[in-house]
Amino acid sequence: MTDHLSSEQVRAGTRELYSALGLGRLIHGPPLLEASAMDIRPMQVIVSRALAIFAALCVAYEPVKTRAAASKEVVEWLTLHHLDSNLTTVERSVVMQVARRDAGAVESEVESLYALAWALNLVDDLDPRRYVPDTFGGLFPNISRGSKPDVFASDARLRARAEIIGQLDLYYCLHWSLREAERKASSFSLPVESYVIRYRRLALEWLTSDDQWDDISLDT
Repeated sequence: MTDHLSSEQVRAGTRELYSALGLGRLIHGPPLLEASAMDIRPMQVIVSRALAIFAALCVAYEPVKTRAAASKEVVEWLTLHHLDSNLTTVERSVVMQVARRDAGAVESEVESLYALAWALNLVDDLDPRRYVPDTFGGLFPNISRGSKPDVFASDARLRARAEIIGQLDLYYCLHWSLREAERKASSFSLPVESYVIRYRRLALEWLTSDDQWDDISLDT
């Protein structure tokens, strides 16, 4: 870790971001605990997790009639490139076609994947007012053609720790605001559905945590 970053500094940056984005009054929870002690996972770990999510999405988004064929291709590709261990339990059930009902939950992970791609400097911004662009999939290997993950990995450059933690606090506050608005029936809203904020926050929390993906808590 090369820079000191206090929770107060992070929250001050979040207020500035809120203002620049035109999101209105900041509704927030407590500052991030021990921001100065937060570190970011190694880049290769992030790259591998991103590729695993992408592979699971390839199956989840595939039409039901052709999903079995897509599953076979994805399983072979993940195994060949030693990425299968990066799948969560739900993702694995979708990829292996064990539980089709889980496909919907995996589809929402495209927002988590977008946050990881942002952290890897593969997309320019993580604007909470916008959905993932239609062109996003072009960043990733073409699994059906057997493309290797090397190009994706070679283009990745991990963003600065302070920048990633700043985005985490922004999405933490946005998630807090949406839940408070629901609880108090207030007028706070965003031009995207709440799952966008939730799944991006999940990825950002994972980036700064030692916890497994499935163990990340978004209760606070």
